[in-house]
Amino acid sequence: MMRIIDCSWFKRLIGVVVVCVLLAGYGAPKARAVVSAVEVQVVPNVAKTNARYTVSFVTGEGLAAGDAVLLEFPQGTTLPCSPCNPLVYADEVTVNDLHPTQPAFGNPSACTLKVFVPEAIPAGGTVQIIISALVPRVGNPGTGTYHVRVSTDHEPAVDSAPYTIGTSQIMAPSVHLESTIANVGSGYIVVFVTGVTGQLVQGSSTITITYAAGGFPVAPVNSAVTVNGLVPERILTNPVKHTIEILSPVTVDTRSAVTIAIGAGYGLTNPVKAGNYVLYVHTSSEPGDVASEPFQIKDLPMVSTTIYVGPGTPDGQNGWYVSEPMVTLAAASNVDGRLELRYGIDADPTILYTVPFQIPSGVHTLKYRARNVDAGIDEESVKTAEFRVATTGPVLAIDGAERRLVTSSSFTLAGSVTATSAPVVSVDVLGKETHIIAGGTFSELLTLFEGANELRVTATDESGRTTSAVVNVTVDTVPPKLTVSAPVNWQEIHAEKVMVRGTVEAGAVLTVNGTSISNLMPDGSFAHEVALAIGANTITVTAQDAAGNTRRVAVLVTRVPANATTIVLTIGNKYMTVNGTKREIDAGRGTTPVIQNGRTLVPIAAIIEALGGKVVWAASARTVTITLGNTELVLAIGGPTAYVNGKAVPIDTDPKVTPIIINGRTMLPFRFIAEQLGGTVEWNAATKSVVLHFSVS
Repeated sequence: MMRIIDCSWFKRLIGVVVVCVLLAGYGAPKARAVVSAVEVQVVPNVAKTNARYTVSFVTGEGLAAGDAVLLEFPQGTTLPCSPCNPLVYADEVTVNDLHPTQPAFGNPSACTLKVFVPEAIPAGGTVQIIISALVPRVGNPGTGTYHVRVSTDHEPAVDSAPYTIGTSQIMAPSVHLESTIANVGSGYIVVFVTGVTGQLVQGSSTITITYAAGGFPVAPVNSAVTVNGLVPERILTNPVKHTIEILSPVTVDTRSAVTIAIGAGYGLTNPVKAGNYVLYVHTSSEPGDVASEPFQIKDLPMVSTTIYVGPGTPDGQNGWYVSEPMVTLAAASNVDGRLELRYGIDADPTILYTVPFQIPSGVHTLKYRARNVDAGIDEESVKTAEFRVATTGPVLAIDGAERRLVTSSSFTLAGSVTATSAPVVSVDVLGKETHIIAGGTFSELLTLFEGANELRVTATDESGRTTSAVVNVTVDTVPPKLTVSAPVNWQEIHAEKVMVRGTVEAGAVLTVNGTSISNLMPDGSFAHEVALAIGANTITVTAQDAAGNTRRVAVLVTRVPANATTIVLTIGNKYMTVNGTKREIDAGRGTTPVIQNGRTLVPIAAIIEALGGKVVWAASARTVTITLGNTELVLAIGGPTAYVNGKAVPIDTDPKVTPIIINGRTMLPFRFIAEQLGGTVEWNAATKSVVLHFSVS
C-alpha cells in the first residue's frame, strides 16, 4: 500500500533556507526592470467585430528566444481559442515580423494570450506583436476605452496607452442632383458605403433618408426609386419628419456600396433658397445618422462675370496704375452651356474675350458682359470698370541749354511741364516746390554758388510718377587773369613802335587796342607790336573769358622824339628828373610842386632854365617874364590873364587859378606854361606826377 506523505513542513523549511541564503548573499533585493511605451492598435476598432491587434512595447531587461510575453485583454474581448483547443497557431501571430516556433496559448476565462518570442531581443529593444496576421480572430468588446496589460517572464505587468472601441456607421454618403436650381423638382442619387457591421438583408433591412431642406411630395411615386438598380417593395414617406424609409430589395455586404436613385418623378423639390445643403442617411444595421457631403443649390438660371485685375490694387498713388494692368475675365453660369464673354475699352462690349488683356495708358472705362450661348441666358446688364493708367511721367522742358556759363549768382530757371496721362501736381526745383502758372510754365529765381551748380527739376503727377531734368550752371564772376609785362606805365619810347608783351588766362579772348590776338602761346604768353604817335599813347589790353568777364590793363607810354626833353615832377617832392637825370628843383630851398584849386603849380624858374629858356622877375610890377625860343610869356602874381607874345590869354577856365608866391618862389600853373611853350603835359594820378615833354632845343 502506497503512503501519502505530507511534505509541507519540508517545503516550508527549504523556503526559509533559500530566503536566508538570498539575504546573506545579496543583501537588499534589486528594483525590477519593466516594459515601457506600450501601445495598442485595433483595426477595425468597431464594437463586437473581429479585428487585428498590434501590441508594441520596449523591453526593460531583454528577452531570450523562447521567453514568453503575456497579454491580458479587457473583459469582453474574444480570443482566438476554444475550450477544447487553447492553442493559437503560429501563423496567426508574428513577433517583430517573425512567426513563433511554438503556438501561442490562450486562456478565454482569464482573457490572456501567451506569446513565445522566436528570437532574442536585447534590453531596450522594441517588440511588436501582431495577432491574426491572416484573418482577424480577436473579437472586440463593446464600445468604450480600454487597456491591454503586458508582462514578460522577467518584467511585471504594465498597462498600455488607452485605445477606443466605437460603433459602426455608414461611410462617405454623397448626393448628386439632376437639377441644382432652387425650388424646382429634381432627381437625387444618394451613394454610401456600409460599415463593418452594416450588412443589409433583402426584405428585412431598411434605409432611411432624412432631407429636412427639400420639399416632400404629397403623393410620392414609389416606382421612381431604386436601390442598386432594384425597385423596393415598400417605401414609407413621412413629410412631417422629412424622411424616406426604404425596405432594401437587395442584400448588401458590409463595406459595400449602396446607390439609391430617387427619380424626378418621385416628387422631391429642391430647397427654396440657394446655398449648400446636406441630407442624412442611416440603416437599420447602423442606426446613427450620417450627414452627406454638402451639395449646392443655385438660384434661377443666370450667367455672371468676374473681373480679376493684376495687380489687385492700383500700384500708383491716388487710384492710378503706373503699369498697364492685366485684366482677366471669367464667366460662370448655374446651368450648363457654352459661355461667351465680350468687352470693349471706352466702347460697347463687342470684342470677343479669349485671353487676358492690358489696359493702355490714360483714363478708360472697360465695359464687359457674358452670356450662356446654349441656354440663351444673358447677363442682366453691361458691367463697367474704371481705370486710370499712367505708364509715363509728365513731360518736362527746361528753357535754354542744359549747360550754361553765367557771370552772376542770380539766376532764373524757367521751363514748362505737360501732363501725359495723370495731372501734374507739383514741380520741385532743388527740392523746393515752385509755382506752376497757366499753360504749365514755371520760373524760379535762384541764388547760385560760384563755380558749378547742378540744378535738378522734378515734376510729379497725380499717379506718383516723376520726371527729372538737370541743368548745369557754372557761375564765373572773376575776370580772367591778365598781366602786361612790357611796356610799363609812363615809359618813354623813342621808337615808332613798341612790342606789347604779357600773359593771359587760358581760353580768354585777347585784344590789344581793339585788335584780336590769336597767336597765343600754350602757356598764355603773347606779344603784339603797336605803332605809337608822338606824345602820350594809351595801350589798352583786354581779356574776356567764356562767361563774358572782362579785365582791362591800360599802359600809358610817351613817344619822345630824339631831341625832346622830358621833365618829371612829383607833388610834394623837391626833386625832378630831366631826361632821366635826377636834380633838385630849387637847390637848398626844398621847394616842391603843389596843388591849389585843382591845378598843379610848380617853381617855374628851374624848369625853364632846364629847357634852355630865361625867367625875369620884376619886383615892382610883380610880374614874371618867360622867354623860350620865339615865345614870350608875361604873367602877373594873382592875375588870371597872361600875355603870350603880347596877346592876352586866360590862364585857366577857373579865374582862381593864378600865379602865386610860396616861400619866396614864384609858382605858376604848370600845364598852361608848358602848352604855351609847345610842350605836352601828362598827369599820373597814381603817383601824383607831372610829365612834361618838350621838343624845343
